[in-house]
Amino acid sequence: MKKTILYLFLLFSVSLFAQLQTDYPPMEVCDDNNDGIANFDLTSKIPEILAGVNPSDYQVYFYETTVDASTGANPISNPSNYTNIVPNVQVVYVGIVNINTNETVITSLELMVNPTPVISIPTVTACYEQGIAGFDLGSVAESIWVQNGNAFNSINVDFYMTEADAANQVNPIGYYFQTQNQVTDIFVNVTNTVTGCT
Repeated sequence: MKKTILYLFLLFSVSLFAQLQTDYPPMEVCDDNNDGIANFDLTSKIPEILAGVNPSDYQVYFYETTVDASTGANPISNPSNYTNIVPNVQVVYVGIVNINTNETVITSLELMVNPTPVISIPTVTACYEQGIAGFDLGSVAESIWVQNGNAFNSINVDFYMTEADAANQVNPIGYYFQTQNQVTDIFVNVTNTVTGCT
């Protein structure tokens, strides 16, 4: 009888940790200046980490090294505003501690800093014909695609008459634009359709 009770206890303990997810999709953010460094709110991942278990039974810590994670030393001091120390892609380690049993599961989480599209747009000019100037904005879009490695399948380029429309991505104008004005400001929104970075 004593062996059976011990066996059931071990099985119950293992099954509690079996409910924890230990494989997570990467945390991805857009790089505001393409230096490969960005801020991450690691704590926003905790609900996903603790999905399937009672969150009040666990404490989650984040670490920069596996050694720290395995010893519980040097947890990241401000996980809600963590700046990656390895450009572009970094792995941080997650220590999930059961506060009732003091058992710890260690897993990893990949942080990805996605570049924003490169944009350098020259002033575009055209000659008046019968009081109307026509502009080929498609050629501007092509130059943006070239600047981003000819990624026309993954870089979306849209033009707008107002900054608000560009920011909200509403009311885009076509790639051929006509105007009677001598000077017209046109706003462009460039989005990487794979990462969502603009």
